[in-house]
Parts: sequence; C-alpha cells; structure tokens
Amino acid sequence: MKKERILEGVMVNENVLPDDYPVYFGYLYVADCKVISSDVEGDVARLKLYLDCKEVRRCNMAARNLFY
Repeated sequence: MKKERILEGVMVNENVLPDDYPVYFGYLYVADCKVISSDVEGDVARLKLYLDCKEVRRCNMAARNLFY
C-alpha cells in the first residue's frame, strides 16, 4: 500500500535556513510551507527573491514520503 505524499505544511526536522545557506538546482526545499524544487543555484536569499517568499526550510523527504 502506497502512502500519500505530503507537499504542504512543516514536518519534523525542517529547520529554517539562513539567507547565506547554499541552494542547489533541483533540490527540494520547503518555501512558505510548500515543497518546491529549486530552479536557481546560489543561496537562500536568492531563492527567496526568485520565489517571492518569506521563509525557506530543509525538506524532510522521508517524513513526506517523497522517496521513489
């Protein structure tokens, strides 16, 4: 039985990332409580500007059942 993927909200161990934290293209992050795949590389400040969001967190892929 497949578990449903959770794509919204905040899960355990999804800490807020500081603006100078590195961001990588294609990695999953939680931006304003929604899971996103980064379209930019650089740092969190650049990703926040690109997405026009206020907060970026780590993405706990295991808790969200996002492993394929």
